[in-house]
Amino acid sequence: MFSCAASADTQTLPQGPLVELSFYDGEKQLDSGHAWTIEAGELVCSGKPRGYLILAENVSDYTLTLEWKWDSETGGNSGVLLHALPATSGFRTWPSSIEVQLQHGMAGDIYAIGQLPGFVGEGSMFVAPGVPVTRLDRKETADKPVGEWNTLEVIAQGAEMTVIVNGQTVNQISKVEPSKGAIALQSEGAPVRFRNIQLKQ
Repeated sequence: MFSCAASADTQTLPQGPLVELSFYDGEKQLDSGHAWTIEAGELVCSGKPRGYLILAENVSDYTLTLEWKWDSETGGNSGVLLHALPATSGFRTWPSSIEVQLQHGMAGDIYAIGQLPGFVGEGSMFVAPGVPVTRLDRKETADKPVGEWNTLEVIAQGAEMTVIVNGQTVNQISKVEPSKGAIALQSEGAPVRFRNIQLKQ
């Protein structure tokens, strides 16, 4: 079990035994132990089966920080799902949510998944000012070589969200809908480790 954080407004996630956390593939609830374990204070994901592990629900106006590291020589694919709606609202495996991409070489890209209307941000020539999009690439690549720990910080305030990877601001969006929901981690085919997951409200 992970310990609670010292500050009254900061939580260390997950807060309970792993067996009590919900793990879904689309609308189907799975056994979290099939993909997730806890080793020496680290949350370890095998990548199989595909699905998402819910760490917190109905969260708004927060700062989320965590560290992640790939457990394979080639890196892999995973992500953090934010403002996620209930499992029945999703698209295939994933719920309707804002995904902050962790895929190696693409950390900090942002996607609107499922039924969400998109968001506004500044990006490539294909992103028109003020026009909602469902994907926004990072402004720069900031993740470290495979095998090293990376840090992610997401600041969500109202309808705005800022993504910081290894101390560099790589993405910012506004007009995010909904402005609250669940926080989840993806199991997406590659082994990955998480640690120091902190939620501050």
